[in-house]
Amino acid sequence: MFVSAISGSSIGTFLILKTVQKYKRVSFIVLLLAITMVISLIGIPLYGILNTVDQIENGSMKYGFNAFC
Repeated sequence: MFVSAISGSSIGTFLILKTVQKYKRVSFIVLLLAITMVISLIGIPLYGILNTVDQIENGSMKYGFNAFC
């Protein structure tokens, strides 16, 4: 797992650097950052909603409320 993360990071960094050098525009990095943020903006709440619905359907959802007695 660690090796795949290191190799993926290295390949991604290499490709980004080559693209920036080819087009001579740093705005490519800003565009990638914005795309990553949009994907996270959609993906994280969607995962939470789907996980909550799955827990409700399985009956394992705990709302955090306890009985007084």
